[in-house]
Amino acid sequence: MDLFVIRHGQSENNKLYAETGSRAGRTPDSELSELGHEQARRLAEAVREDRSHLDVEVLHTALTHRCLQTVAPLADALGLEPIGRTDLGEVGGLYAAHPATGVRRPYPGLSTQDMHDIAPSLTLPADVEQGSEWDGGFEEEHAEAQRRAAAVLDDLASRHGDRAKIGILTHQHFGQLLIGAAAGIGEAGRKFELSNSSVTALRHEDGEWRVLWVNRVRHLDSDQINA
Repeated sequence: MDLFVIRHGQSENNKLYAETGSRAGRTPDSELSELGHEQARRLAEAVREDRSHLDVEVLHTALTHRCLQTVAPLADALGLEPIGRTDLGEVGGLYAAHPATGVRRPYPGLSTQDMHDIAPSLTLPADVEQGSEWDGGFEEEHAEAQRRAAAVLDDLASRHGDRAKIGILTHQHFGQLLIGAAAGIGEAGRKFELSNSSVTALRHEDGEWRVLWVNRVRHLDSDQINA
């Protein structure tokens, strides 16, 4: 199985941090910035023009606002219905931080109606009921996300044969944990930068995972590439 790990386009939170070096003023479930929408559009157009750029037969996505905004044009270009998963969210899940103490508290995700407004062809995961909202996937401990990354790889390997080509739309830190789990280097996967709207390829073959390439952004101009 070839697994393509796709990061969402630049979010407003990404833009805020790039401009200020601070997370003050961040929103729990950030939307794409203007640049992020352009990155998502450029990725989709590259795929539409040349399917070999990202030739997948199944496309999974996290349920965050920025991932859904990125997956919608990509799914359209691929002619696929994206499949939502609650286990592809960013490390720590959605949270709001107390302005004085910084203590994090869980924050709910989008309603299913909002999800479908953003990505009309989205297939909801079984653990999110129609007419409800995603709970946001809050995690207290980093180890929870590490276990989640390993579980995602195990699940995909068990569901799909070695010849399958699968895409997942997710986040930088969680994508790095997937790389770490696949390469057997754990948290050292954080050393690999995943730019906004980048594509990384992992392969599962004969019971083993390996990394093929990381952080491909050939669909972007140089001034559109950012962390």
